[in-house]
Amino acid sequence: MLSRQILDTHVRLRELDRALAALSRSDDVARRLATIPGIGPVGATALAASVADPSQFKSGRQFAAWLGLTPLQNSSGGKEYDGTRV
Repeated sequence: MLSRQILDTHVRLRELDRALAALSRSDDVARRLATIPGIGPVGATALAASVADPSQFKSGRQFAAWLGLTPLQNSSGGKEYDGTRV
């Protein structure tokens, strides 16, 4: 019974992957995002769906912060370090 559930889940996941791939090919924004190395159909469609207006971000760093990708900040003695300097 469990092996049948695993096989059914695998089939459903393949169907979802195909649907996402088709959606990313049909959406112009997702298609352009997919040209970025490391971004596939899933990431491209997720970004295209979640960011309606990219102009709301003043910079790439602000967008990265919105995604949660910025380095941690460490401050000591009035000096601030954002993790990008060595």
